Amino acid sequence: FMQNNGTFYDSNTHGFVYGSDLYNLHANVYNSLIANDPNISIFEAQDRAMAYILKDSGVDLLRAEPGSDIFKKIDVVPDKNPDGTEKKDANGNTIYKNADCD
Repeated sequence: FMQNNGTFYDSNTHGFVYGSDLYNLHANVYNSLIANDPNISIFEAQDRAMAYILKDSGVDLLRAEPGSDIFKKIDVVPDKNPDGTEKKDANGNTIYKNADCD
């Protein structure tokens, strides 16, 4: 991940460098999840946006429900229209949805 993305980490904000491609992608996924899932918390949306970014580098994030030792892959994918094209919001940004795996 680090080899593919160069200097991406901002030690002052503990996030992606403002304005970078990773920063913008994280913000787009996060904002889409918050806007389109009334049950998602800001923390879960942040985790899911990070999972979306990391999976392109072959890194999967897993989680277990409290008190459980059964882990599931956290995944997010672009939502699709019936014709297979990506759903877009009024601003033309892709809409993302949860797609967890067992």
